[in-house]
Amino acid sequence: MAKDLEPQHVYKKARTPEARARQMQALAVDLSEKRLREGTASAAEIVYWLKQTSEREQLEIENLR
Repeated sequence: MAKDLEPQHVYKKARTPEARARQMQALAVDLSEKRLREGTASAAEIVYWLKQTSEREQLEIENLR
């Protein structure tokens, strides 16, 4: 396996569907971050992260708590 394709984290096998979903989410975030750093992220990925980190989004999250 090429060095740049090796997983960054070693995960234990998930015991529940919820834990597996969290693992998949973490892998997706890691891949998206890698693509952003390398300049290969899609426009949709870039817009997603811009929205997630916007002040408006943070306020909406706080209002839901």
